[in-house]
Amino acid sequence: MRLLKAWGPFAVLLALALAAGLAAGTDSTASSLPSVENKGPHGLAVLKLWLQRQGVDVRAHHAPLTELPSGVGTIVVAAPTQRPITEDELTALLRFVSGGGTLIYLAPRGDAQRAIAEELELTKASGPEPASELSSDLGGATVTVRTPGGLLAGVKRLRVSADATLSSAAAHTFPATSDGALWVQRRGAGEVWVAAGPDLAENMRLELEDNAAFWANVGGKGPVLFDEGHFVAAEAPPLTTNLLASMLQFGFLALVFVAARGARLGPPRPSLGGAQRSAMEYVRAMAALTRDAKVDGELLARLRADLRAWLKERLGLSLALPVDEVIDELAKATTLGRDDLETVFRSADFLETSRAVARLEAALGVRL
Repeated sequence: MRLLKAWGPFAVLLALALAAGLAAGTDSTASSLPSVENKGPHGLAVLKLWLQRQGVDVRAHHAPLTELPSGVGTIVVAAPTQRPITEDELTALLRFVSGGGTLIYLAPRGDAQRAIAEELELTKASGPEPASELSSDLGGATVTVRTPGGLLAGVKRLRVSADATLSSAAAHTFPATSDGALWVQRRGAGEVWVAAGPDLAENMRLELEDNAAFWANVGGKGPVLFDEGHFVAAEAPPLTTNLLASMLQFGFLALVFVAARGARLGPPRPSLGGAQRSAMEYVRAMAALTRDAKVDGELLARLRADLRAWLKERLGLSLALPVDEVIDELAKATTLGRDDLETVFRSADFLETSRAVARLEAALGVRL
């Protein structure tokens, strides 16, 4: 209870802070989406309201562009980036233009709409020099109209962003303003107007220069349809039956693996203790090894040579003394039997000789 009283106010403050953060995150004025529902500086809500007050029929189109309503005079595609315009939609747009409609394509500054960019042969170009004569539009630039008439009737200057613009190499396409800010293409009975970015339509620039006059001319061609469907990312495809079955199989195999590797089949076995080896077993093993290696003769000769040298040093028995005399002297000096002494100097078995030498050492009370 004490803990609740101590931390309760902090929990309330944290909840209020999270709520304020969520409210700020959903504020439409901070969005850069060029939608007719966005009331922020980069939105098109002011343009929609202004056209409606001019008596223009303005429609927000959320369906695919293959489902265009009848009676539309102009279609505005304002820099969509969330969903690509498909080949079928592009075909429908070009059919609309060829039939006498007007398409205003405000291309996104990027590669989001590759199909329509390739159709219009659009490439990036350097933007106009920024002009700071308008304090309300820092980073903007003013471009002049080169070919007055049509949508540019009565328009002398337009206010756009100083960012990169576009260039078109398509047939029957020419720049309508300086710095390539706006291009126009004659296609069938209609026209395609192309600009880089939604600068001309943004809320923050609608009242600057002659931007409003341009859109007044657009509204004079009949109902204006704004494409809104490509501002929403495409939904992920539903799970197919095969994919779902594969995922279930993988999950089942994972459970089987865990059950097989994780569960014991019985109590752990005690570790087997190794039996201690005796010294004699080691000696026998070494003897067998030397016998198999057939070095008994060399070892016997070395053992007896060392023994004779030791007997000369300790007992004064000369190396030139015959073996029989050495045996007689040792028989007198020790209690060792004559058979053991004969084995020391005449046996051909290395193991038997080694044992006899050991007994001789014990009888003499010293070691070699």
